Amino acid sequence: MDGFTTCTTKQLSTDDRLSILELFSQIFHIEKSHEHFEREFLNTCKGYSYHCIYKKSGRILASFCIVPYEYSINGENTLLGLSVDTMVSPDADLGPFGIADMAEMTEKLAQKDGCTVLYGFPNDNFYTYNIEILNRTEIGILDFYLIPLAPGKIKKYLSVFNFVRFFSSLFLRFCRCFASSRIISYPIEKIDSENFRKSRYSQKHHIIKFPGGEVIYTLYEETFGTIAYIIDITPVSAKNFYSAFLAVASEVKGRAGMIAYPSGKLPFGNLMRLPRKFLPRKLHLVAAGMSGTPLPEVYVKMQNWKINLSDFDVR
Repeated sequence: MDGFTTCTTKQLSTDDRLSILELFSQIFHIEKSHEHFEREFLNTCKGYSYHCIYKKSGRILASFCIVPYEYSINGENTLLGLSVDTMVSPDADLGPFGIADMAEMTEKLAQKDGCTVLYGFPNDNFYTYNIEILNRTEIGILDFYLIPLAPGKIKKYLSVFNFVRFFSSLFLRFCRCFASSRIISYPIEKIDSENFRKSRYSQKHHIIKFPGGEVIYTLYEETFGTIAYIIDITPVSAKNFYSAFLAVASEVKGRAGMIAYPSGKLPFGNLMRLPRKFLPRKLHLVAAGMSGTPLPEVYVKMQNWKINLSDFDVR
């Protein structure tokens, strides 16, 4: 049936899922597998996600999705909704407020199921629409903490500086020796459950355990070279921060030009932060109360969030 439809993932037909994947490929020029679709939208704390689709002549030409995630908000379990994969084909002819209508319908469905706050990381093309039309509040932009390993992996003429990895290793070991082991708690932090890991991680993600914690990372091919992205560090302490970088540096060695950890502003750390004009992508964190309800004050401050790449599916 043509027009707007709201539903859960389990209510989507096989043809609907394939049509959403085709639209994703058309809009983002990335192929997403059926397995990835199921892992992302069905392996959630609810066993499904929330969708609004728009059909025209039997084809899905627009899609808005919210994925439910469990968070601890000041020690209390709360259900938040992550807005992902907003897509509109040029053939949809929805007008400037079509996405806003889809967002409102999807939020109402998620809200009935217990979600209270929506958050997301819109790309540069969708960021302004989020702020001006959808009335999202910008919480902040994630910082990129870096350490060089093999500059020649980024630019061949920089290969003469590949020796820097030895100094990077010494620097990390030095910092780890004097860093505090005190675990840092955040008012807003995802609940790292088995369902979360099934939904978020795949074979391309690697887990390294070290005394006191663990780090999850992935190798990613940017246009300028291979980067080892740290997805998450658990639990967070200054010592674990340096231990994580050291563990990843030891494992990837000459395969990556640098290690990067995009996250909220940390209360410690002597690593270089990449100037925002050089960021490969600005990761804007925005949030709003579901269906126009006020956003509680605790969400507005970036320092309240333990936020990093684990909180959304981008690498």
